[in-house]
Amino acid sequence: MPNENPLRILVITSRPLTDGAGNPIVLLDVEEERRRLRVALDLSPSPSPERRGERAAFARFLPEATTGAIIDALADEWDVVHLTGHGASDARVLLEDEFGEGQLVGAQELTQLFGARIPRVVVLSLCYSARAAATALRDAGIGAVVAIEADQPIADKAAIIFNQQFYAMLARGATVGAAFERAQTRVVQDAQVGDAHPPLDGDGKPEAPWSQRFMLIGDGNIAFAVGAFDKTPSQPEPRAIGNLRARNANFVGRAKEIVEIVKTFDGRGV
Repeated sequence: MPNENPLRILVITSRPLTDGAGNPIVLLDVEEERRRLRVALDLSPSPSPERRGERAAFARFLPEATTGAIIDALADEWDVVHLTGHGASDARVLLEDEFGEGQLVGAQELTQLFGARIPRVVVLSLCYSARAAATALRDAGIGAVVAIEADQPIADKAAIIFNQQFYAMLARGATVGAAFERAQTRVVQDAQVGDAHPPLDGDGKPEAPWSQRFMLIGDGNIAFAVGAFDKTPSQPEPRAIGNLRARNANFVGRAKEIVEIVKTFDGRGV
């Protein structure tokens, strides 16, 4: 009998408007990443022949990556926890506060957010995450951690297409190691960010391809006995067009200007 539980994935996206010093941050293409993940999971059929055509995975997209929201979400059980965002060169992770400003969190602090709910797999789609965060999570008992090791921010598209292929394979019952290899190959062959077009350094010389920036730490033999999606209606997925609170959703502008406006209003008690 196949396991009737779908593969449960929590997707956390940290998208602060500024870093801890008030400097604007390049916003990630969250909508495109979510679209590709939905496509990957919707195209993943159940291994059960009698329930072919139903989805084998369920993903919850967390709208805000504050420490409070993450702790609340991690109170539920998840097979895979995915974190997309920015990492600092000192190996800290950039989360966000309730005003959309960055909050730097160290490796041990990130591990503490999980508490006793330890998923089997964590994906850190963050630059520099392989330096400390991945090791700390592995030491905390997580079976496998996918992370990024890069001396410069990784191309947004490279990370997005890697994640799409990785989850499509997991939802088909592939091992973490096999899913990692196929996702890496997908990046290698991409027309824009593939190995045929490596990034260039400051002198215009080719550097290591994007595909080589992904790392798997831990047990690559982990696999999930995914079953059919139960078709239970899920809560509406929050849009990720920005990180302003809902009451400020009509603001339009660049990140720096938005933050200054919000600060001004908050200072005047508006």
